[in-house]
Amino acid sequence: MLTVCPKEEVGGLERSDLTMVTTSRYNHSIRSQVLDVNMTISNRIYHRGESTMKLDIARWNSVSGWREHFLVMALGELCFVYDEVATDVIATFAESGFPAKCPVADGPFAARNVPVQMPPLRHFPALPYGRYRVYIMFNHNKGKRAMRGCLKGVADVTQNLAAKT
Repeated sequence: MLTVCPKEEVGGLERSDLTMVTTSRYNHSIRSQVLDVNMTISNRIYHRGESTMKLDIARWNSVSGWREHFLVMALGELCFVYDEVATDVIATFAESGFPAKCPVADGPFAARNVPVQMPPLRHFPALPYGRYRVYIMFNHNKGKRAMRGCLKGVADVTQNLAAKT
């Protein structure tokens, strides 16, 4: 589940150009956990050349807790990530009401019944099974490159038991 990063966890974010509220629930008709997502974007954060994206991933260890900065990746320009790296994830959200391609106009967006089980990101390394916390940081692509927004999520990487062997 994704939420806006708490200010005490990420410094340097005075005003966010991206807000998101998610609710996780069980959908009995499809027998699966789903997300309902409300997102508001502003100040052209999803316009070509305006923003970059960086991931800071921590891995959970049952003995020592969160291993910070397990994987830190600068993914590059946000519209490139939206259109090329996260294509399959964006398609899943687009089926539920989100825009399918970048640029995305400013304003509110809502998606209902988004499956919790997401397809893998393209050009992204496979992670070992385990629990991960990710900070998705959005920065200006010009000038001081200050932070524009941040989302936080926790996810479990497990084997796909439904896949045929």
